[in-house]
Amino acid sequence: ISLTGWQAGIQTNKVHKTAKIEAICPKRINEELNQGKIVIVAGFQGIDENQDITTLGRGGSDTTAVAIQAAIGAEECYIFSDVDGIYSADPNIIEVAKKLDEISFQEMQEISDAGAKVLHNRCIRIGEKFDCNIFASSTFSDKDGTKICKKIENSEVKSLVKNDKLVLVKMKKIKNIEDNEVFNIYLELLKNNIITESYKCKEEIEFRIQKCEQNKVEELLESKYKDYEIYQSDIVKFTVAGYGIAQDNTILNKVINILAKYRLKMYDINLTQAKIEILINDMPNEVLRSLHDVLIDNNRKEE
Repeated sequence: ISLTGWQAGIQTNKVHKTAKIEAICPKRINEELNQGKIVIVAGFQGIDENQDITTLGRGGSDTTAVAIQAAIGAEECYIFSDVDGIYSADPNIIEVAKKLDEISFQEMQEISDAGAKVLHNRCIRIGEKFDCNIFASSTFSDKDGTKICKKIENSEVKSLVKNDKLVLVKMKKIKNIEDNEVFNIYLELLKNNIITESYKCKEEIEFRIQKCEQNKVEELLESKYKDYEIYQSDIVKFTVAGYGIAQDNTILNKVINILAKYRLKMYDINLTQAKIEILINDMPNEVLRSLHDVLIDNNRKEE
């Protein structure tokens, strides 16, 4: 039996296109399951308090699946796609990339946030909150996928993610930039559903956007902020994911030495418990291969 999102009891907030699931009433799903039926639920959609249909935005089907898993108390949730799991790097670039058998929610969250497309970060957050075991597997293969769970292994590099779909925007003004101007620009971006990845202001305003929003942002800034000089340049966010690696100085030293060897320009470094994130002007595949060889292949040989 097939159910729409509202028939399955998926209740969301009123934010259309990017709605968030607030609750699931699984009564109908459980009734059908108890009758021995296979229940097929439309992903990506729900209903708000006004009984209007809403959509969940990017990754909405993954999010729907894990949310239903939590609501009905299912032991496992399998997300099938065109890849057979989570890898130590993009296997299309790194031929020797290793498929991971297991990875923790926190590590997977960092990989998703970095720009990897295997699983959406929203479904990972739900999985961690309700302790749902998630398996990333391939639709086209019977091979075991990667299990995402609470387990945290010893500190080691799990995956390298290169995201070259970003643009750095800088806004300069001859006279000083007032504090309220910064807030006004940021609010204007939000009003137009443009979410920036970071936002800084010194003598100039600086923020990162998705490359797919470049034309939209350019039109907005040129029409509303003509007294600013606006510069845009491509930028790469490189992420090293692995629980506890930020506390290991040798890993960061290795990364910086390789970037310096290839004379790449670093803009910023951000460390959390499970990632090292570096913004650079470029990352040729040759550099990514060198980093994978030093950070992952060498560790594997030592084991």
